Amino acid sequence: MLIMKILRTSVTLAGLILLGFPGNAETVTEPVQPVLKNPIQAVVPLPLLNTHMADPRVIAKVQVNSLGEVDDLVVIDAAHIGLIQRAENLIRNAEIVTGELESDQSVRFDFNLPFLYPADLGLQMKTPMDDVEIMLETVKHTDFEVHLHMPNELDNPPRLLDRGQIYMPTDADGVTIVGEAKVEFYVNHLGEVRLPRILSSTHDEVSKAAIASVRDMKFEPPMVDGSPMVTVVRMPFKTN
Repeated sequence: MLIMKILRTSVTLAGLILLGFPGNAETVTEPVQPVLKNPIQAVVPLPLLNTHMADPRVIAKVQVNSLGEVDDLVVIDAAHIGLIQRAENLIRNAEIVTGELESDQSVRFDFNLPFLYPADLGLQMKTPMDDVEIMLETVKHTDFEVHLHMPNELDNPPRLLDRGQIYMPTDADGVTIVGEAKVEFYVNHLGEVRLPRILSSTHDEVSKAAIASVRDMKFEPPMVDGSPMVTVVRMPFKTN
């Protein structure tokens, strides 16, 4: 496991290669070690400076292609919901070296991103006017953490709000390919589908159609005790 030091914090990356098209369930048994080309310095956003997080941190599952580009990610653990947007932006813009992958391979791994308060960096980021802004902005942020929960731990089962576009697989002659697949994906705190992958499938084209179709879906945000969380869903996909 690779650990990169950033001041008194660390970013930890380690994962497995995914073979074939994005979302394929096949993996190799040997882990890979993604490397951050440049360290990331994550600073707690201004509206959260008055919060007292013992361990301000975000953990995301990230999928990176052979070019080192982030294909997709989902935050599965956050010390505060207000850290998620900044963490996603930092991770998506990170330069990640994945080693020698084939052009049709990608790597999926956990990205452990600690945040620092400006005072920890010796920075003075507040002015008297900032104190007023912080007070006003903090009211907009519900003070709770975000974690990954299984569907049976939610207040209600995951509910589909918008099915979106359904993609149908076809052969070279334009004839629909009959088949089925089982897809697994995360639903984030906003109800968005993230990191879909195929668990089983009768045909590669059916798999591609299944991945494209679930990406277009929108769910009701998964809730635990009335607060939005993250969950994982398995869904069948059939064509006839």
